[in-house]
Parts: sequence; C-alpha cells; structure tokens
Amino acid sequence: MTSYKYAKLEENRETRLADILPGKLDDPVRVAFRVATIPTTNSEGSSQTASNIPEEERPHYEALSYAWGPLSDTVDVLVVNGHVSTIPVTRNLEEGLRHLRHEDRPRTMWIDALCINQVNLRERSWHVAKMCDIYTAAYRVVVWLGLEADDSAYALNELAKLGNQLDVAYNTEKITILPPVDEEPPPRDETTLELRFGKRELEAVAALIDRNWFGRLWIRQEIYVARSALILCGRTKAPWDAVARGLFCVWQWPKRDVLEAKVLSRLAVRLDLVRLLVDRSRHMSYKYLRRELAGVRWTDPRDAVYAVQGMLRSEDRAVGVVPDYSLPPARVYTDVAVRVMQAQESLDVTSSCDMAQHDMEGLPSWVPDWWKHTNMKMEVSDSKDALIGHPLFLVCLLAWTS
Repeated sequence: MTSYKYAKLEENRETRLADILPGKLDDPVRVAFRVATIPTTNSEGSSQTASNIPEEERPHYEALSYAWGPLSDTVDVLVVNGHVSTIPVTRNLEEGLRHLRHEDRPRTMWIDALCINQVNLRERSWHVAKMCDIYTAAYRVVVWLGLEADDSAYALNELAKLGNQLDVAYNTEKITILPPVDEEPPPRDETTLELRFGKRELEAVAALIDRNWFGRLWIRQEIYVARSALILCGRTKAPWDAVARGLFCVWQWPKRDVLEAKVLSRLAVRLDLVRLLVDRSRHMSYKYLRRELAGVRWTDPRDAVYAVQGMLRSEDRAVGVVPDYSLPPARVYTDVAVRVMQAQESLDVTSSCDMAQHDMEGLPSWVPDWWKHTNMKMEVSDSKDALIGHPLFLVCLLAWTS
C-alpha cells in the first residue's frame, strides 16, 4: 500500500481536517481529509471567526491535544481519499483514534500529526504560527491521556466529582465550596475534603498526572486557549474544567502524609507543574520564560518560544515572532531576544541568561538559552532612560539587523 501524498495548501489560509471514519474498537483506523479555512484570532486571543469566514463556511471541528509518544513506535493509519493509502502515526495516537471514533458516524477533528505535512518545514512553520487560531476556533478541545491504567478511571471521576462542587479563583487561589441547589452556602469544611482524598485517591491522582500529557509543552497552549475541553483516558471521560478545579484543590491541600515518601515527593513536583497548567488567568513573558518552563518537556529547542505564543502577555505577543523551522535554534533565540529588547526598549530579557548553562552552539552570551530551565532570581532594570545608547543594546540590534 502506498504512502499518502499531501496536496499543497494555500499558505497561512488553509488547513486540513481529518474525518475519523466510523468503526469498532478493533477495526483498522481510517480517516479522510478535507480542506478548511483557518479562522483568525485577535491580539487578545479571542476568536474572530465571524469576521473572516462566512457563517456557512465556518469549519466545525474538535482539536486533539495529546502526547505523541515514542517516534520509533509507529502504526499505519489508512487514508481514504479516492484511493487507500497510509500515514504512519505514533502508537499512542493510533490508540486514541480507536477510542475517539464513533461506530455510526464520522468524527471531524484537527490533529497535528495528520493534518500537517510534517516533512514540509515551510508548511509546518506556518501551521505552528496558526496553532493558537486553530485551537481557539475548535468548538471543543479533546485531551487524550492514553489507555486506562493505574486506577485512572477512578482518579478522573473523583477529580471531576470534587471539581463540580467547587469554584476556584485562580488569581487569588481561593476555593469556594458550592452549595446544593436552593440551599444556603455551607461553611468550608476542610476535614471533609481531607477524607475525600485519602490514600487511594491520592495514589490514583499521582499516577494520572504522571502521564506524559501533563508534562508536555505544546499541550499547555492547546488547553489554555480552548473554548471547551473534554479529557479522555481509555473509555472514561470528564469535563476538563471540573478536573482542573479538582487538581487545584489537591495541589492546595497540604495534608498528603498518607502516601509513601517517594510517591509523595513525586506528587508534589507534578502538582506544582499542573498548578500552572490549570490556571488560565496567568500570562507568560519572555523575561521569566526559562523559569516558567521548569519541569516541562519538549523535543525541538525552537518550540520553547514557538509553543507559548498564545499564552504570552500582550506586550510580548506583540513582538511578532514568526515560526521558522528552517532557522537554527541559536538564530531563533537571538532574533526573539533582540525583537523583545527593541519593542520594549528594555534589557530585562537578558536577566535570565545563565553562563553556567550557556552551551548552545552559536548562541551569544547575552541571549537567554530557553532550552535550559532555571530557578535563578531574575533582576529587573530600574530605568529605560539611557537604554537606547547602552552598548549591549546597540550590539544586540546590530546582530539582529546584520
């Protein structure tokens, strides 16, 4: 059977949608592609679908958020477009497609491994630039965590059950227990909360958030911009917002000493990582990016700046970074750093430089190595008055424009 040949798309305007064709769990996975117009978002990230695409032409689809898994472990998916051909995908994705498809009707989704011609660097680059638009315009983001294991169904159900009884103000870290309908609000009873999450619950949650999805970089933007999200693990599904509130509650609750020390330590680290994932009130900045990415994993060094565009504060997003995978990582980082300094008339972004970890080939010493995490304290410059004549600023601008 022949490999699928991707047709050319109109750059920056079109993408592919994958119709996952009906089938039972054990049937081969079959998909069919169709072309759709990419909606756009404004500078604040809200959808402008109505303004750039007529009502009858708006694509109606879900977007998949998942961890690819090992690239060495692939399975062929059948593409049915006139004739049958194949596309190799990672086993985790193939298992996800089996669980996501309906038995009686197609399911339309946007899936990066399928909908982007991954070997075409130019297409990949401009799709990455549109990633925030694609996930914002989806009527729902579906999270695939993987097959059921380690009490995952129990963990998801308990987290969702807890989250449905809570309201969380993430910016103030305040949890409010919601009253039953037509009743007065009860006092916050943290003893009850402690009893609800005993040893079994905490061990199940620890195993759940230890899955690859929670530690990957790209998924953070995908869930951050989602209008609605559903999380799926095997056959168990739950609303993301409810699960997120439940996870925040577990993160805030300090009494977890029912667990063994090793499990407790791992849970604490992962909960700190999840804390930043569930909070959609926070915006990232280039200045603190190395610290904000601590514990997060990604494969391509350039994704450290490309994968966060939808989560940046407005002044950082306005810098105008355009993904280009034909450029080496050091050039990408240098371009970003100089753009930030020029646009913001500040050297603050250089405060995250760490010479002890500065070993990327071709990277100037005054450019942050976003490929490396840091917990270092970052100083803020007191004034911008003499910045334009600062020697380092002039060197940066010269390097960028040469």
